[in-house]
Amino acid sequence: MNTFSYIKTKLDSFIEWRLKAYENADFGTKQKAKLFYPIAVFGIITLIILMFSSIYVQLNTMDGIIDPSILILELLLLIIFLMCMYLLVKGYYQFSSQLFLLSATLCAWIVIFIGESDFFTRVDTVVLLFAVLNTVPLFLSKKKATIFVYVTFNILMVILFAVKLQNEYDINKAQFIDFIMDTSLAFLFSGIAGYHILKLNQKILNKVESDYNERLKAEKELAESEYRYRNLFENAQIGIYRTTPEGEILQLNPAMQELQGLTSIQEVVNKNFNDADVFVNTNRHLFIEQIEKDGFVKDLESVWTRKDGESVIVRENARAVRDEKGKTMYYEGFVINITEQKKAEEAIRESELKYTALFENAQMGIFQTNPDGQIIKANPALVNILGFDSVDELVGRNLITDNFFVKTDRSAFESLMVKQGYVSNFESEWRKKNGEIITIKENSRTVKDEKGNRVYLEGFIEDITERRKIEMALKENEEKYRSLMDNMNDLVMFVDNDDKILYVNKRFKEKIGYSDSELIGKIGYKLLLSPDDQEIILKANKERIQNISSQYEATFIAKDGTKFDFLVSGAPVRDADDNIIGSIGNMIDITERKIAEEKLRKSQQLFHTLAHTSPVGIFRTRPDGYTTYVNPKWMEISGLTFEEALGNGWLNAVYPEDKKVLAENWQLYSKEGKESIAEYRFLKPDGSVVWVLGNAVPEVLDGKIQGFIGTVTDITERKIAEKKIKESEEKYRTIIEVFPDIIMISDLERNILYANDALENYTGITPKDYRNKNRKAKIHPDDTKLMQDAIKELLDGDQTHTSLIEHRFIDSWGNLRWFAGTMSKMKYNNKLVLQTITRDITEKKKIEEELRKYREHLEFLVKERTEELQTTNEELLSTNEELHSQREELQVTLKNLQNAQKQLIQAEKMASLGVLASGVAHEINNPLNFIRGGAFGLEDYFQENIPDHLEKVKIFISSINEGVDRAASIVTSLNHYSHRDESKITECAIHDIIDNCLNILRNELRDIISVEKNYSTSNFIIKCNEGKMHQALLNVLSNAIQSIEGRGDIKIRTQIKNKQLQIVISDTGHGIREENLPKIFDPFFTTKDPGKGTGLGLSITYNIIEEHKGNIEINSELYKGTNVFITLPVILK
Repeated sequence: MNTFSYIKTKLDSFIEWRLKAYENADFGTKQKAKLFYPIAVFGIITLIILMFSSIYVQLNTMDGIIDPSILILELLLLIIFLMCMYLLVKGYYQFSSQLFLLSATLCAWIVIFIGESDFFTRVDTVVLLFAVLNTVPLFLSKKKATIFVYVTFNILMVILFAVKLQNEYDINKAQFIDFIMDTSLAFLFSGIAGYHILKLNQKILNKVESDYNERLKAEKELAESEYRYRNLFENAQIGIYRTTPEGEILQLNPAMQELQGLTSIQEVVNKNFNDADVFVNTNRHLFIEQIEKDGFVKDLESVWTRKDGESVIVRENARAVRDEKGKTMYYEGFVINITEQKKAEEAIRESELKYTALFENAQMGIFQTNPDGQIIKANPALVNILGFDSVDELVGRNLITDNFFVKTDRSAFESLMVKQGYVSNFESEWRKKNGEIITIKENSRTVKDEKGNRVYLEGFIEDITERRKIEMALKENEEKYRSLMDNMNDLVMFVDNDDKILYVNKRFKEKIGYSDSELIGKIGYKLLLSPDDQEIILKANKERIQNISSQYEATFIAKDGTKFDFLVSGAPVRDADDNIIGSIGNMIDITERKIAEEKLRKSQQLFHTLAHTSPVGIFRTRPDGYTTYVNPKWMEISGLTFEEALGNGWLNAVYPEDKKVLAENWQLYSKEGKESIAEYRFLKPDGSVVWVLGNAVPEVLDGKIQGFIGTVTDITERKIAEKKIKESEEKYRTIIEVFPDIIMISDLERNILYANDALENYTGITPKDYRNKNRKAKIHPDDTKLMQDAIKELLDGDQTHTSLIEHRFIDSWGNLRWFAGTMSKMKYNNKLVLQTITRDITEKKKIEEELRKYREHLEFLVKERTEELQTTNEELLSTNEELHSQREELQVTLKNLQNAQKQLIQAEKMASLGVLASGVAHEINNPLNFIRGGAFGLEDYFQENIPDHLEKVKIFISSINEGVDRAASIVTSLNHYSHRDESKITECAIHDIIDNCLNILRNELRDIISVEKNYSTSNFIIKCNEGKMHQALLNVLSNAIQSIEGRGDIKIRTQIKNKQLQIVISDTGHGIREENLPKIFDPFFTTKDPGKGTGLGLSITYNIIEEHKGNIEINSELYKGTNVFITLPVILK
């Protein structure tokens, strides 16, 4: 029996090893695989035996001939069986088992039908089919009807076989029917029996499998429970133990070992909890009595002595675990080390004793109130401060409702308490018991419970009434004298005997420009006086020590370098013991008085010179406004003579509509002695109108108005420029407002500074939300980083604008929109800002999404019904191409709009540049004329007064005049450039226009590009719009300069050819590629880098030359240079 069990165990182990592929399979499949494996092995062995048996039988027949068809069939079946065994081992149980049964059934019937053995040999093969049919229930699990398929198939095959036998062996009909009935019923009976066996087996197997799964689940839960318990036991922060009632240690967790001072549990193995060498427990006998009596011990505190001799205080909880009969099996308990807790409690008790002593003996009032203000505690000092007789009389009173506070509004106090939970040095007025008002300095804090609710207030108060009275008296006295000093018109300084500054008054600091921190403690004469005057101060300060007062003049130097002449009166300062501790100086500013006469003399001479050479009109009047003088420029501007302008005659030149208001304002300002500034018009005798800016200021001498002096500046050109700017602004503002795309300017903090109406139309962002960062409308969160990276790259890099950016945006109504646009950096109000131009492409995105979905759907349909939907496919492809074409058209349109935008910006820049040039030219002319007049005045002054020095300064005066001439030349060029009257055709000097252009471009020539001019000497004139011709030639010359990298040459030649003027401009630049020459005059065509050109310059030049009935041609050779030929009609003289 032992041998049999051993063999069975080995066989089971071998089968499990062979079927390891079913390790994770369900229980039923595992069992069926284990059952099928030996059957398959037995089938293979049986088939081999049958093969040899068949050979033996055939050899021993009368013929002695082997039928090869049977052997081949059996060999094929053997191969199939071996294949089934292989599939079974690999994990394909269902397939291998069904293949095994099916192949065995088919093979048996084939042997029966094709075999040439005798009748009995063939019929007895049918017996094998019953064996096969009886094994079917063992291998089926789900489709029970398969049994009846096998039964039906075998009955049909029996019928066919019976027909074959009847024909071969001449079997009568009764035997034929009997054979069919017997075998059919046998097969049917086997099938029915097998079906019920299968059902029964399935129920049993399901039950067994359910029990098996439950057992596995229980084992898993037990293992998990054991793991959790073990983990809890090992990692618990409190000591856990288990002992026998006699004290034998069964278990100790690591925390318990640490509590006892053990390094390993092995130190107490086989030892008793009560042994003195384990640890000493002062209350062990109480523990035994209580746990045996009640079955548990709760919060038992005792002193244990660890292995190292240290005593620890512990709190112990334990229970007795008993069996069914009530006998105690073991104790298990939890131990917490409360040594530190006990120490803390003792420290708290000591602290309370100290606090009580401090509370009772403190000189400051100490209190504690509830949140409503009712006093809970008060020390004797507080009782004394508030004028009560005892603590009991004060405790219970309410600080708020019993009118302790003079000001009932304690909002500032409460605000600090709520905000920071305490107040520090908070001063307020309190009322004592007798009604006396005292000043209190308070330090309080709020005490809260664990939930954050206010439990009570506690704090210290100090009576500072007397201190405040003394401080107030001192402060008032100090403020009185400081106010007296600071409000003096004279300057006051106080220094000690070492000349260190101790005090200066407000007027001194205002005049000299130094602050207290820059003056106090410094040596006064070293900081404030020039070296020449320092000896005067040293001498005077020595006299002060000798009790001598003095008065002297000295020059003080202010912080900004300005020099002031002061009349100083100094006197010694004594302390309470009559000792001289320093000196005080009173200083009167006499700077103006000393230089007044000199200034007056120089002013009169300078006025005479400037008035005659001034580029602006100058006039003088009496205090009553009566005009006494006008200079030649004033007469030129107004059209009046000197005599006509005197008195109130100047009003005759004022434009009628401006006369009344101007006269009233002039009378008002002249009476009040105020500065007058006004813009008005002169109507000259020739009928021309001149706009002027008039400015008159009072002439004051010794505080009395002596008259008025003023200027009038011709601002006619500026007014014209302003009108053009306004018209230009209105034009471009209208274009921007109606522009369908969003145009927006924002600062670097994402605040919107300006946006057109398209922003609100598309996003719902109104102007009031421009600086609201919490507005609903915003960039989609997934695209925020994309935009931030684009902005960072734009700001950090050299490029002026970004590439086209597509992003999502959530508008104010919560809708998702798609936008595509660019950002560029620019200056706006002298600040770096971002300009965004973007277009709503939501519909485009929707079309693309629909197109994508349509394409995917189309591909699916094509896969499913290619032939049937061929025609539809072609139509969809056509639609796809049309949509793609529309998309390309949209992209072209977007590109055109972007080009239009660039053109618009460039046009606006050019317009602004023209206006700016005009304004700059006129504004610069005025100071240039002043400089020129000043130079003439200086030359006259030196010639009349100090002729000996004239030669020394003449070179400087010549340099000034040369600079003025150079600046005037630039101004003239700017005027020519800005003169853009669209319709005005005048006779122009073409060579002057070329020179003006070169003058503007002088900086770009950089002294490394030489210009050679060869002008025609023929006598001719040309009629043109000077501003436009100036722009055309400027564009050509600018392109020539930009094409030269490094050193190079530009040659300009003019000549009369065929009664026309030909201008030839040649450069040695990098040239133009041959394929680009036909497109060179196309708008927006440029070969320059992005941001360096718009492609409009030569297009504009071409149009200007065509407008003047001229012609322009360009010849160029790459890397050699370019020649520009301009032909214009002329009038020969």
